[in-house]
Amino acid sequence: MLNKKSQSQIITTVLIILLVLAAIVIVWQVVNNTVQSGAEQVKQQSNCLGINLNIESIGSGDTPAIKVKRETGGPAGPISVSVFIGGTIQSTKITGLDRLGTGTYTHAAAITTGTVVAIAPVVDNVQCDILDSMVAP
Repeated sequence: MLNKKSQSQIITTVLIILLVLAAIVIVWQVVNNTVQSGAEQVKQQSNCLGINLNIESIGSGDTPAIKVKRETGGPAGPISVSVFIGGTIQSTKITGLDRLGTGTYTHAAAITTGTVVAIAPVVDNVQCDILDSMVAP
């Protein structure tokens, strides 16, 4: 009788230990996935740090040109620049913009006076935040 009671306590203890281990594994998986996805986002956004872009001018007419200048800072290689007109991202980008380089985006239609034109870098296929904006003349 005494033997069965001690055997039951051992089985109960082993089951509790297994449940605790299972809980630890489940919590570890959740924490690990969260940390890894956060680290990936930080890595992608860190490429955007230090980039300095300025809209030099916005042309007028039926096909206005938007001149963009890249200052020093950011990654060494060329980057792309997304152009937003009136809050809408344009399908064509300025590509191959090196440090201290100037690029031009030619819009297919006239830009209405008062429309906000904004630019944002694209580094390693990651869209960075808007860095500069200007109101169309």
